[in-house]
Amino acid sequence: MAEATGQASRFLKIYEQYKNAPEVTRQRMYLETMERLFGGTDKIIVDSRRMSAEAAWCRIFRSTSSARRRRKREAANKAQPH
Repeated sequence: MAEATGQASRFLKIYEQYKNAPEVTRQRMYLETMERLFGGTDKIIVDSRRMSAEAAWCRIFRSTSSARRRRKREAANKAQPH
């Protein structure tokens, strides 16, 4: 029951944002979904129909920097004795 209430509350918050700025909310939801789906990969996927070149490069830089830091952290954790 609590989960359903939480999901309904989240939906209402997103719907309010959508009513105020539909295109911005749509783009944000799209990007958040893509990040959830592909965030753990080392591949870079750019949908040029949905994103300007500048925004794509910013996201690529952030994604590669983030992936590089994650790999270093994982390597350091493996090197430490448990």
